[in-house]
Amino acid sequence: MRQELRLSARRLWKSPSFTLLALLCIALGIGSNVAVFSVLSAVLLRPLPFADAGRLAMIFDTHPGPGPDEEYEVSPPNYAAWKAKQTPFTEIGAEQPRTYSLTGTGEPERLVGAEVSADLFHVLGVAPRLGRVFSPAEDTPPGVDVVILGDALWRDHFGADPAILRRKLRLDGRSYAVVGVMPPGFDFPDHSRLWTPLALDPYKLPGRQFHSLYVAGRLRRGTAQRQAQLAMAALAGELSREFPASNAGWGVKVKTMREHLVGEVRPALLFLQGAVCMVLLIACVNVANLMLARFEGRRAEFAVRAALGETRRRLIRQLLVESSILSFAGGALGIALGWFGVRALLPLVPPELLAVRDLSFDARVLGYALLSILAVNALIGVVPAFTRSESDLRSGLGEDGRKASAGRRRRLLLSSLVVAEVAVAMTLLVAAGLLTRSFLALQQVHLGYDPGNLLTMRVAFPDQLYASRDRKIHLLQDALGRIEALPGVRSAAVSMVLPVGDPEISAIINVEGRPPAMPGEVLLVNNRFVSPHYFQTLRIPLLSGRGIGEGDRADTQLVVVVSKAMAKAFWPGQNPLGRRVRRGWANMVNPWFTVVGVVDDVQDNALDAKIGATWYLAFTQTSWPEYSLAVRTAGDPAAVAQPVRRIFRSLDPELPVGQVKTMEQRLADSLGRQRFSALLLAIFTGVGLVLAAAGLYGLMSYSVRQRTHELGVRMALGARRGSVLSLVLRQGTLLAGAGLVLGAGLLTFLVRLIESFLFNVSAADPVSVGGAALLLLAVAFLASLLPAVRATRIDLVDCFRNQ
Repeated sequence: MRQELRLSARRLWKSPSFTLLALLCIALGIGSNVAVFSVLSAVLLRPLPFADAGRLAMIFDTHPGPGPDEEYEVSPPNYAAWKAKQTPFTEIGAEQPRTYSLTGTGEPERLVGAEVSADLFHVLGVAPRLGRVFSPAEDTPPGVDVVILGDALWRDHFGADPAILRRKLRLDGRSYAVVGVMPPGFDFPDHSRLWTPLALDPYKLPGRQFHSLYVAGRLRRGTAQRQAQLAMAALAGELSREFPASNAGWGVKVKTMREHLVGEVRPALLFLQGAVCMVLLIACVNVANLMLARFEGRRAEFAVRAALGETRRRLIRQLLVESSILSFAGGALGIALGWFGVRALLPLVPPELLAVRDLSFDARVLGYALLSILAVNALIGVVPAFTRSESDLRSGLGEDGRKASAGRRRRLLLSSLVVAEVAVAMTLLVAAGLLTRSFLALQQVHLGYDPGNLLTMRVAFPDQLYASRDRKIHLLQDALGRIEALPGVRSAAVSMVLPVGDPEISAIINVEGRPPAMPGEVLLVNNRFVSPHYFQTLRIPLLSGRGIGEGDRADTQLVVVVSKAMAKAFWPGQNPLGRRVRRGWANMVNPWFTVVGVVDDVQDNALDAKIGATWYLAFTQTSWPEYSLAVRTAGDPAAVAQPVRRIFRSLDPELPVGQVKTMEQRLADSLGRQRFSALLLAIFTGVGLVLAAAGLYGLMSYSVRQRTHELGVRMALGARRGSVLSLVLRQGTLLAGAGLVLGAGLLTFLVRLIESFLFNVSAADPVSVGGAALLLLAVAFLASLLPAVRATRIDLVDCFRNQ
């Protein structure tokens, strides 16, 4: 074996063009596969930071929507009822996301965290690295001011001080004792950095119309997700019958913890992994073609060796050793390419793939790389080698051997492989074109507002410091007045949330004179509390009536401005001005709001989401703990960021201001996943296209070499160079055409899969399909042109001298 390795390595060294091309093809195929699988592994396969994570589930309230049932956070009364009843879970815990204002450690900072029940950490099976978790007494109303820190917060703000458990932090204007530090990697939920007790009071729970809790449960051993779903659905039915006014029509959804954490990322990553597997297939076809062509060039050598007594087994083993050297050397190079490629792409990773930032080529990734290398070795070595018969290995001597090398069967095999890789390249090109068109369509969505020259930021008001609504309103009014006086500022306004990027907040409403269409029907609208100048600042067109004005105060008539979609949904064909709506169900006694204006629809949530009904209330007539600020400027909006922060700091030094971004940055961030997927697919499609072109070029070059005598005879008998050029080009174009037809057939099976990733683009989009076909034909033409030109320059004297 050692001798065969040396002999094979020497032969590959003496064929540098063949060796380098084969190594490049394998490295590109393996590298792209390893790169995407490393991302997939980090997001989908890496163990969750919880004990026995397979038994963990998330539980949501659900309500029928236009399509599948829509998921909502759990209402606290429902959570309390589940805790009191027999469920398929050994225990359940709850958490409520919130933000905290950290002061006393420098610049005030807004931190993402959560209020959690004491048993949540036990449900998740996570123990702190320092200190302890909350006790039941600390989670009993009114609660105790204690806090658990995340590992990242402990390290970044406190230098991993082991004495942190003897310190107190000032959060939201109150002093909290640190009782624990969680282990690295634990940031449940949603990248939380600290946790405080939830301390729900069962006698003062909010109404069932408020859905604010994320509930996690640990399944009983032997209980499957489907069984838990059925049991919880039955429990939801009981609550529906017990509380028909609030729970009729509401159901329950049980999801695995990984399903909840991964969300919509999983299908996109699997799609990308399938795409790079196609790239690897193209690379394998290329190298297999090269190996077959190389065998044809060595037929005489193998025939001599066979004649001297070497067995077929020994000759095949020689071919396998050469393919193994190529596979493993190309695979090692591919792993290096994959590593550097992923590192280069890390800055483009969207927030939902943050796990990729801790990327490591662990045993799982390296094992996948090894399996890929073995698969490549089988395709480029085992298959070509074992398709060689005894007569193939002995037929290289004499005239018959040379004619056999150009036989129809071998040319058909080589051509079939090229057709297959063109078909795969066609599929990749169409998919990349569709995703690109979908991404462009998202960027061209009618927003309903002008994102240019708009600065945004988030201001949080701690309840303990701003228990009075008037104090909060007065500070915001003062801040807005000062901001609008800054040079270069045209207008400023606040809203509880801004379009795209802020949390989705809905309200259940009751429309005067509109009875429920069915039991349990819930009328939901996007909930917005805004200041005067809001519509002016975002440049949302006013269609009728008026907007929120300075005169809309707490002591005046309660008013509401509705979106065009809301007017159409609740007052079709009627004038909505003067109509009345209020929060809650029909049986709830809440004050009425009078509609005073209608504005154009705004793409409030994700850009690919359906526009929903929205109402806008005066922020002086309502109350909310956090507001987003929007500042319209004449020039660069980033230039006024620091002056605006200084204004808030002068009004309240402990008021944290964060998430400072332009609206255009928010829009770009919202498209991060789509941009990342389209970019990766475009890169890998480009690699596949180059490999397909190389394969076609290799086949045409090989074909011209094998047909040198035939072409020489044609030219000797009077064939013009143009006809020879046309003959070779036609052969390449026909192969590409056959690949396009086969690729179109493959696309018919992938339409449903591709459609799930598209926005406002059909999977049969003629621009994408036609563009891919034309591009492949152009590439095929160029790949065939050089061998065709070479064929027209055959030296007839040398051609016949060699016969």
